[in-house]
Amino acid sequence: MAWYTSYIVVYFLFMFAVGFYYFTKVKTSDSYLIAGWNMGFWNIVGTIISTNCGAAVFIGWIGMGFTVGMSGFFKFALPAMLVSMLLIALFSRPLRRQKLYTLADLFGERFGSKTGIIPSVLSAFIYSAPTTALQIVGMSTVFSIVYGIDPKIGIALSFALVLGFTILGGLVATIVTDAI
Repeated sequence: MAWYTSYIVVYFLFMFAVGFYYFTKVKTSDSYLIAGWNMGFWNIVGTIISTNCGAAVFIGWIGMGFTVGMSGFFKFALPAMLVSMLLIALFSRPLRRQKLYTLADLFGERFGSKTGIIPSVLSAFIYSAPTTALQIVGMSTVFSIVYGIDPKIGIALSFALVLGFTILGGLVATIVTDAI
């Protein structure tokens, strides 16, 4: 059990070290919010793979596979991947060309400031909040199993740790830690 504890402690020390390193490197809001517009191909591949290997995928997709079978892949996972690739193909160049951060910025710029609220709300409620919640639940489950702590305390600890190194180094630290 001591080995598990040491691995977890070393892992989080490393994550915070990466966050602190990029905290010292980030000088502008563009560097913090959008990683200076220059994350390389392999860092992006690493963060996408990390996203698809996290607790949200293992809890959500495995649960769906258990309830609806392999058809769930063709109903949900495959369309999600195809729509993601379509969105990247359609919106990445306009976002980059106009130096906009999000699809909401693009909608606001194109159709008026209030229309940007729609993609923000949809993104938050359909993807971001549930995925983040599942990641935190997954991490708290590890804490509960390894340390025997109450799952609610594990959730609070997980939230604090993720929030800490994310706020510390911004998007570039998040992408680099994902890619590692």
